[in-house]
Parts: sequence; structure tokens; C-alpha cells
Amino acid sequence: MTYVTGFIQHVTSYMGWLLPMYESGLIRDFSNIGLATPARLFPGFPARSDTETKLIAPRGCEKVDLKTGDLLSLRSSETATALVVAIDVSGADGSALLGLSADTSLVPRAFDAARLGGWLQARGQSLGDHRAARVPVEDLGAFAVTGDCTVWIAAPSDSATLVDGTAAASILLEIKRSAPNGTVLPEPLGEIRDEFTVPRGTALAYEVAAGELVQIIDVEGQQCSDFTAFRADALRQGDEVMIDSTATRSMVRQPYPSPGLLDKFFDRDMAPMLRVVQDTCGRHDTFGLACTARSYEDRGFPGHLNCSDNMSEALDPFGVVRRAAWPAVNFFWNTWIDPNTHQILTEESHSRPGDYVVMEAQDHLVCVSTACPGAISVWRMTIF
Repeated sequence: MTYVTGFIQHVTSYMGWLLPMYESGLIRDFSNIGLATPARLFPGFPARSDTETKLIAPRGCEKVDLKTGDLLSLRSSETATALVVAIDVSGADGSALLGLSADTSLVPRAFDAARLGGWLQARGQSLGDHRAARVPVEDLGAFAVTGDCTVWIAAPSDSATLVDGTAAASILLEIKRSAPNGTVLPEPLGEIRDEFTVPRGTALAYEVAAGELVQIIDVEGQQCSDFTAFRADALRQGDEVMIDSTATRSMVRQPYPSPGLLDKFFDRDMAPMLRVVQDTCGRHDTFGLACTARSYEDRGFPGHLNCSDNMSEALDPFGVVRRAAWPAVNFFWNTWIDPNTHQILTEESHSRPGDYVVMEAQDHLVCVSTACPGAISVWRMTIF
């Protein structure tokens, strides 16, 4: 999924050998391998669960969108209090949808209310328009959701308690979805000018004006998308000025730009083309080519769909000369340089469903994004 947005709007247990000693089995188990599946290994990652979790630190505030039938639970290792603000689809108080009563005024100094305040402001409301339900949290409190709503949960605490170490305990928020396999998409960053899906094994070219944002979303997680951009004015003059990964790495002194000071993709003249505004994954590739017909032939799959050919097809209407192999930024593809052998290594993608990269165009650009067919790898097939 790619959004184009206006800038202003915008592993058997280690202790398994002890099992015969206990008729009832182990009370607790652990593994230092991480999540292992028939096709994938995620060192250090917890096993997948249908339960979503968020940890709310003292003075923190988290937002969750809930659907009818979802189960929301709050737990804490110590006695704590949560402020729950529920808002229904019409923007009115939705506390009753959780079986709660909103009886507490929202006091900004009680918690970090900036995110909540900004979210409300974008909808023409303010903190003063809503009240919160004060919910004691000791061990576990569960709430069945009877209607679609947006819920903000805050862990109120005085600022001074953070300094002297007497702040209330953190609160663990857990959500059990009634339909856990739905598509995960982030909220729009602003007014959307164009929105499209790149089907598996294809590519799509599109134009982005200077100052606009392009958001590339990994819908299913562990997907990959080759991307590059050309200066539109240069293309009209027959000159293909595009993202140069070597120039970019030299300028940002790292494999790829990231939000902050070293945040831009550059062309061959070291002029900026795109600025990375947000990146929720942070692991990508700029070393390898987009997959090619030859790379599949070498593996015994002649004639296989590949991103390089797809990019050439998509860019043909813009007068871009066809190439057998395209240099590209491969978003969400996890590569790095081994510090000892200096080899380029790759491993499972770190991207989760809904992860994205947002870039601001520094010039009028022609961009191309692919949905990698990747049918002989263990990665997920890309369907943007």
C-alpha cells in the first residue's frame, strides 16, 4: 500500500530434560532461541500471539482502535490507576461501550496529554470536550467491547514522582481481537491525494510533487518492495537522474538514510531527492539490485517474474530506458555488512504488519514501487 499525501496536511526447552521429574510438568519454561517455525527463525523474538500488547509507562498515554467483540484488559504488577477515554465513531463519549462511566475531568498535567490533545484537535475537539473513567488496576481488569470505538489509556502520575522514584507502576495493555487477521494500516498522515495497492509480482510508477509525502506500507509484515525515483524534469529532457545509493551512503555515512540529520536520498550529483520523515522498521537494503531474470535462472527458475523487468515495464510510459537489472532501495529487506568478513549478509525481515516508510519529495519526481514475487525465498510474498 502506498499513500501519496500533501505535506501540509500533513525454539524444545533448555530445561526439557527435567520434565520426567515432574508429573505436572514445568511451571515455567524458557528458550533462548526465539521464535522458530518450519520456514522462519526469529532469534530473540517472542512467539507470535493473537494478543496485542502495549506497555504504558507512568505518565504515558496509548491509543487503540477497538471493534465490537474485542477484549481489552489492563494489568499491573502493583496497584495503579488508569484513565480511560473512550470515543465512539461519532466523536461522542463511548465509555458505555466498555461498561465504564466517564466521571473524571482530563487534566493535562496528570499525564503526557500531548498526543491525545493533538488527536482531538485534528478532529475539531479538545481535552475539555471529554472526560475519563478512572479504573483501578491491581492484577487484571478485562472489558468486553460492545461497539466500535477509539480508546486512549493513560497512566497518570505526578512529574515529581518520576524524579524521586515513587511513580506508580507501569500498566500493561492487552487486546484480544475478535478478528485477529485483519489488515493493519496506520492512520493517514493527512489528506490523501492518491492511494493504491501494488499486487504481488508487479510494479507501479507514479508521480509525486515537491513537498508531497509518499508512504510505503508493509501490509502483511516481512514483505519487501524495491523503490527508486527519477527527477521528472530531467526525464522530459531525456536524462535519467535517479536515486544513487553509492552517493547516498557516502553522504549519510550509513547504509541508508533515517529520520534526523542524515535523512536524505541523493542523486549522482549529491543533490537531495527525498527526505525520510518516518521509518517504523529501520532495516532496509541499498546494496543489492532489484531481483532479476538472471537471479532466478541461476536458481533453476527461467522466465520467472522479477522486479527489474516489472520496473522497466512500469517506467516505460515515462520514457525510461529498459534495464535488465535495476539498482533500487529495497524497503524492509534486511541486509548488513559483516564486520569480520565484509560480506553482505541477509536475514529475516524485521518489518511487522503496518510498518511503513514516509518520505518527502524534494523535487517533482517519478517514482516506482514493486511488490516482489520472491517465490523461492522464505520471505512473505509482497502484496502492497
